Amino acid sequence: MELRHLEQVVAVCRAGGFSGAARSLRVSQPTLSKSIARLEAQLAVKLFDRSGGAARPTAYGRFIAERAEALLNGVATLTRDLEQLAH
Repeated sequence: MELRHLEQVVAVCRAGGFSGAARSLRVSQPTLSKSIARLEAQLAVKLFDRSGGAARPTAYGRFIAERAEALLNGVATLTRDLEQLAH
């Protein structure tokens, strides 16, 4: 699992679907869908219930999204702190 996967899961949860998440991440919808599908295969769990253009997170998807938000916030803080230290 990579940081980009965490960003993608959070984006799909926030957008409520792959199309909106793809726009916010500036990637194509098929690219995002394939990336999430590979992550689901790697983890051997379903992260989203897909229907009619919507994507609702499963319990696994919600769990990852909640943890991912904290991790991504930590990475952003670390990056900002390192930039300040460098100046």
